[in-house]
Amino acid sequence: MKKISYIIFDLLTIAFLIGAYAIQYFTKKKLGMLRWVNYHNMQFQKNAVYGIVKYITF
Repeated sequence: MKKISYIIFDLLTIAFLIGAYAIQYFTKKKLGMLRWVNYHNMQFQKNAVYGIVKYITF
């Protein structure tokens, strides 16, 4: 059971890394993706939880 969970977590990690790379790549290549990322960053920063998360990460 432990080995299966390690494999699942490794696959999820790889999927997240590929997704993050794809977002970074398309943000530099396409203006629409840059606007989408900026919009969602602003929406996240307006959220009340953002202040809490910011201090927890430090």
